[in-house]
Order: sequence, then structure tokens, then C-alpha cells
Amino acid sequence: MVDVINTIISTADMVRGYLDSNGISIKTLAEACGLSERTIYRFLCDESKLSRKIAEGVNALIPEISLEFLMTYDAKYQLQKTQQERKASEKRQKTVPANSTVRKNVTIPRYLNDRAMKAGINFSQLLQVALKQQLGY
Repeated sequence: MVDVINTIISTADMVRGYLDSNGISIKTLAEACGLSERTIYRFLCDESKLSRKIAEGVNALIPEISLEFLMTYDAKYQLQKTQQERKASEKRQKTVPANSTVRKNVTIPRYLNDRAMKAGINFSQLLQVALKQQLGY
């Protein structure tokens, strides 16, 4: 199966192409949407998802691009982007060795902490021993 995210450009790139080919500036789109230029810029840099207001502004400036097309395209793009990110995350998790360490935060009563500290108890080592015993190692 072909990874569709690689064959479909981002919604931001697509909109940017339409704006460029029609000579529409970020300022003009911002005015049509009733949004700040910064908000439009963030979308065009693919830092935020397509909002309905932006889609309506694009549709107002370029009527041949329907609101439904933009929203459907963006929904598909976001789904594919999420799937790609999930695959990358799973791949990173698979490369972490099973015996690597993790950090855990434990809450205990103050008096136990004070007594254990005075006794020189290593909390990490004690927790490991207790967990192994509980799990039957």
C-alpha cells in the first residue's frame, strides 16, 4: 500500500499554491477571514490546522475552491499526518531496549521519607527489589 501522506501535499501548501497562483497576499486573506496575519501565517507554515474561518476566506476569494473541498481535504491530510506520526512514534519505541531505565515519581508520607533518608536507604534500589519480589523475579 502506498503511504498517501507522501503523495498528498499539506493543506497549507495547497492553499499557499492557490494564493500564489491567484496573486492573493496573506494580508488579503487575513482581511477576508477576519483573522490576524499572524494566524494566517501560522496556518501557512503548517503550524496549525485549517480553521473554518480560513476555509471560508479562501472560498470567498477563490470561489472555485469550495468550502467542503477544503475541509474534507484537510481532514484527510490531518488523519494521514496523525497516522504517520503514530508510526514514527511506534518505531522510536521499538528501538528503546527493554532494560533501559525510566523515571518514576513516588509519593510517601514525610515521616517515612525522613526515617529512610536517615537510614541511608536507596529508594530506587528498594523499589526495584520490591517490584521484582512482587512480580516473582
